[in-house]
Parts: sequence; C-alpha cells; structure tokens
Amino acid sequence: VLVTHNHPDHFLAGAVRSMLEKNPSTRLIAPLQVTNSLTADPSIDEKVSDRITGFDPEVFHVWEAEVAGIRVTAYRLPHSRYEVVDPDTGEMIDRHRDVANVAYLIEVEGRRVLHVGDAVLEQCREFFEGGGFPDGGVDVAFLEYFDQSMPTREILDRWIRADHIVFMHLPPENDRIEALSKTLSILFPGSRVFREPMQSTSFE
Repeated sequence: VLVTHNHPDHFLAGAVRSMLEKNPSTRLIAPLQVTNSLTADPSIDEKVSDRITGFDPEVFHVWEAEVAGIRVTAYRLPHSRYEVVDPDTGEMIDRHRDVANVAYLIEVEGRRVLHVGDAVLEQCREFFEGGGFPDGGVDVAFLEYFDQSMPTREILDRWIRADHIVFMHLPPENDRIEALSKTLSILFPGSRVFREPMQSTSFE
C-alpha cells in the first residue's frame, strides 16, 4: 500500500491500520508524516509496525524500494499550492507548504505507472529539467484534474511520455465532471476521466 501524503482524502489511519491487521502479507510505504501517525500509537501490534516503512526525502529527492518484485520509486514533489491569508501577518501563504507529498513510479512485469499524489507538474519543472525523472516513459500517469496547462503538457511530452493519462481528484458533481472532461480532452487528447464511483478500465 502506497500513501502519497497525510491528508484525510488520501489517508485514514484507522482504515489503513485495520487493513494491515487483516492482511498479514501487506506492507505500507509512505512519508514519515503518514507512518508516524500509525507507529506512534502504543497499542499497535509489533507484527503490523514491522511492515510499515516510512521515509522523509527532501523536495525533489528520490527514495527507492523493491517489494515482492515490484519496484517503487518515490519522488518528493511539492503539494499543489493553496494560497490563504496568514491570520498572524495578514500575508498570503501556501497552506500546503509543509505537506510531504510524494509521487510514486511503480514498475512491475514491464509496466510503469506514475501517480503524482497532489503535485502539479508545472510547479515541478525544476525537477524534470534537472534530470530527476528516469528516461523511458510510462504506461499510465495519474494527474490532478486542475493540472491543465501548456507547461504541464510540455512536461508530459518531453519527460513523462505517458501512453495513457487518467485525471483524478474530480469534483463530485456530474455536470462539473462532464465540463472538465470536455476541457481536458482538448488539451490532453485520449485522456480518461472516470464518471462513476468504482468505475474501471483496462489498457492494452
């Protein structure tokens, strides 16, 4: 199980702990901000805590592991910015500036899948220009639906080279999803937008 960051729409400690307790062959890999919320609980079983791996790379740095033949490369990419007013200073600040967000490149049986968490690619151009992402392209890339810009399109074309793009973090309203789908299909031809909960697809 891979967790990108410690936000409640991505990680719930109780649910993950229960899953680990009921599935003794499963491991959890996540940033320390996530894993610390589990391992700090004194009641957690040692057999569970032994299967929890936390890491804390600096921004744009890489962490790697291999589990059961699955290669996992974690890239610390900044969480998408969310500007709010600082109540103490009255200045605009990024509410997500201290969130440890991780993108995962998963490689198994010759397939490569990229999940960026809550990163926005155009805000990470420095990482890609610096050669931080491996050459070779990916089969499927999962991106934020609001990451819809020409700079992101360029990063996809030059460095990620995804055969398929799936947009995520969609709003719950069907009419907004339909409108987004039309907009995204223009800038990212062939991209997928799921419209129903638990919808699935397959890629050749």
